[in-house]
Amino acid sequence: MKFLVDANLPPRLCVWLRSQRHEAEHLFDRNLLTATDTQIWERGRVESFIIFSKDVDFYNRALLFGTPPQVVHVAVGNCSNTRLFSVLASVG
Repeated sequence: MKFLVDANLPPRLCVWLRSQRHEAEHLFDRNLLTATDTQIWERGRVESFIIFSKDVDFYNRALLFGTPPQVVHVAVGNCSNTRLFSVLASVG
């Protein structure tokens, strides 16, 4: 799978996703930290990314517009990176 990781998640998540045999880029790496949700959505659609975000706005867009792009909504609230990776590892 090919993920585009949103600014509200740590860039280190890309390293973790790659260790799970996925492709992953962070918005920071693409110079998109100031991009609007619409611009990020369009980038995901055009480049066949799955948007990985804690932002419920992308989840809502997916419900409203359908796919592509697909969205992974991480609903863990404010937590440490250690907790985030623990939750992700337990699901995978």
